[in-house]
Order: sequence, then C-alpha cells, then structure tokens
Amino acid sequence: MIRRDQSSVRSLSTQRVMDCPPRKCIRSNLYGYLVSPQFRHRIQDIVEAFSEMDDDLEKEKRAMTRIWSRREKLIERVKHGTVCMYGELEGIMGSEIPALPALEMPHALEEGEDDEES
Repeated sequence: MIRRDQSSVRSLSTQRVMDCPPRKCIRSNLYGYLVSPQFRHRIQDIVEAFSEMDDDLEKEKRAMTRIWSRREKLIERVKHGTVCMYGELEGIMGSEIPALPALEMPHALEEGEDDEES
C-alpha cells in the first residue's frame, strides 16, 4: 500500500511538472519545501548544532583563561623568586657575583629616573 501511495505521489508531482511552466514550478516547489516540516526540522537542527558549537567554544575559552591565569601566576612567582634570590646573593657576594643583565635594572631606566629628578 505504501509503495502504491509513493508511486501515486510521484506521478502527481510528475504531472505537476508537466502542467506548469518551468519558472512557476520551481517557485511552487521551492515554496512548498520552505513551508514544509522537513525544512523547519533542517533549520532547527542547524541552529541547535550552531548553539552547541558556540556553547562548547565559550566553555573552552573559560577553561583556557583559567589555565593561562594560573600559568601567569606561576611564572610571576618564579620570576619574583629568581630576582629575590639574585638580589640576596648580590648582597652577600657584592661585586663578585657574575652580572646577569636579565636580572639587573636597565641603565636607560636608571638614567631616566635621574633625569626626571633633575
């Protein structure tokens, strides 16, 4: 019975195509598709997939922000500890400690501070 209904639907749609001018048939078929439940479900599925992707992206952003924030704090702790340790060693050893330019204040800053005071 289902096959008979499918074949009658095909013959009706074939008959419609034969009966109407091509542009009108395309418009009619397009309109029929656009107002059909099939089209509504297709659009709904696309919107839901997009929403899920957007939610996942926001979750990833929050997670990465937490990870980066934690990592920045750890890096700052390491920098601070290193600079403090170098300063303590410099206080103990004086000028005998090898100079580490990365841990010393740049001369441009030292000179700039002197110029501002003048």
